[in-house]
This record gives sequence, C-alpha cells and structure tokens, in this order.
Amino acid sequence: MIAVVGVYERTGLVRAIDGSVDAITIIGEVSPTGGNFEKPVTQSTLAALRCFLGLSYDRACKRVHPAIDPLNSWSRYRRKREPWLAKTMGLDWTSRVDEMIALLRRGNEVRRMKQLAGEEGVSVADFLSLAAARFLDMVYLPQDAFDAMDGSVPLDRQLDMFDRAHTVSTARHVFADKEGARQHFTRMTRLFKSLNHAATDASDFARLSQDIQTLHEGVPITERRAA
Repeated sequence: MIAVVGVYERTGLVRAIDGSVDAITIIGEVSPTGGNFEKPVTQSTLAALRCFLGLSYDRACKRVHPAIDPLNSWSRYRRKREPWLAKTMGLDWTSRVDEMIALLRRGNEVRRMKQLAGEEGVSVADFLSLAAARFLDMVYLPQDAFDAMDGSVPLDRQLDMFDRAHTVSTARHVFADKEGARQHFTRMTRLFKSLNHAATDASDFARLSQDIQTLHEGVPITERRAA
C-alpha cells in the first residue's frame, strides 16, 4: 500500500508504507490497425507523450528483442536532461547519440538503395555505412533477457559498451572492396556479441576486448565517420 505524495494522471511521486520515496510511471499503449500512425487517436496520443517506443513487426519477426525500432522511437527528455547526461554520461554524450542515430538512418537509406539496385549499385563507401549500421544494430540495441550479464546491465557497463561500439562504428575505415568491409564487420559483430555475455572481471572479457582492439587497429582509418 502506498500513500500518494504527488500524483498527476496516475503517475508521480509516491511514498511507500516503509517510508521510502519512489516514482510511478504510466506507459500508454496504442496499437493502430495496420500500423497506421496517422489515425486521429494515435496522433492525439503521440502529441501528449514525451517519450515514444515504437515496436517493429519486422524486428519481432527477425527475433530482435526488444523489438523497438530506433528510427521511429524518440524522446523529448534527452535535450531537457542534457546537463544531467553531460555530467553522468560524458560531455559529448548527446552528440554521440546523434551520430549513432544518423548512422542508423544512413544505413537504412543504403539498405533501401541496395534492395532496388542490388549490391553492385551501391558504392564501397555506402556499403561501409550499411555494414557499420548493421553492426551497431546487432551488438548494442538487442538485449538477451535470459542471459545473466545481458539481462540487467549496470550503467557503467552500458556506457563502456556504448563507447566501444561508437568507436568502431563511426571510424572511417579504408577497405579495398565490399567483401573486405563485410568480413571485418562480421568478425567484429561476433566478438562484440561474445563480449556482451562475458562478465566484466572475467578473463574472457579481457581477451575479447584485446581481440576487438587488434581487429580495429588492423584496418587503416582516415577519419571518424561523419554524422
């Protein structure tokens, strides 16, 4: 049983029976028919929200969990909380998140181009953007709820993994051809997935970290990838 200290629309600050203070958050759910987000009820709901997590049918079918589409989801809190994020996550946290989102968007654009023109119709630079975006999508966004390490990840480890994924995905690698880029990110994806399941203080974590560093430094880099 809880005594409400300040509640607005069934959410807000609460004091539990043991005297501890916490917060209640309400999550609204809208399931538009056919995924049509332009319907009046859906639009009215979105207008009242400050944060939106858009579930993707395609991602769910591909067994990507949580099946949240990073390009359709958004938060109005990120800019408002920028001072706190800068203090807690790093001064350049917001800009790096913007870079990651831009990379995912570019990767999605190239994927659509590839579907129309085939791989031969995509330049090596564009293919590299696609490979880097796919790498990021596969190693950082999914979560294995049945794994002891990946099911609940402390903030410091989340930040560390973000730093690693950001370094790899935003570097402008130099590859002679698309096959070189494909093989590089295939190997990198395999290493990162294993790292996600390794305890931070385990020898496997140190070994995998070194393997990632060696693989990353083994490819020439001209500059960081532009957002």
